[in-house]
Amino acid sequence: MTEYINYYFPNGCTECGGEIKFLNSLFIYKCKECGCFASAHRQNTPNSKKYEPYQNLSTKEINKLRKELRNIFDLLWNSRILILRKNVPNPIYEALINIIYTENLRIFEGVEPPFVFVTLTSKGKCDVETLSKEKIKDLNYQDLKVVRNRDKAYMWLSKELGIPFELCRIGYLTEQQLIKAIEICTQNVNKARTSGINPDQRGS
Repeated sequence: MTEYINYYFPNGCTECGGEIKFLNSLFIYKCKECGCFASAHRQNTPNSKKYEPYQNLSTKEINKLRKELRNIFDLLWNSRILILRKNVPNPIYEALINIIYTENLRIFEGVEPPFVFVTLTSKGKCDVETLSKEKIKDLNYQDLKVVRNRDKAYMWLSKELGIPFELCRIGYLTEQQLIKAIEICTQNVNKARTSGINPDQRGS
């Protein structure tokens, strides 16, 4: 494990400079001096590597805030409620993030990062705007891919916090950002839930 520790923490603990050890049973990097720790990926994925830390080294207090935010944030994209949609005859189950964040966000593989905001222009056609504000016109709407609710939730949170999408990951937020994100997510989850209906309700 020494090579991974030297690679990810070449100068030791980012908080105090102390020696870093890896706890194999927990997949955690931990400082021997101050006790700060960071969790690591347990397997290789298309977007990450095994043993790669997915958060900054932080104290127990910061990691407690991370856990609190993770719990409420996961409700945004993973929890669904029954709602009535305009021009839809029957109630449907919808993820909370799609109630909170109504931007038409899609994936266009011609840009990086591939997320674009869509404006429909004519039948089957659309204009898009990239995260860098570049405008691309007259695309075929069917060529754009659907964005996962989890990515959409991160996009929404990045805008709420005023930080770039690529930096909006729970493990890299500061203490102040974590506190603010917990408050924002809690308020919006509660607000979104009020738009739900009982299964026996019907709309026109």
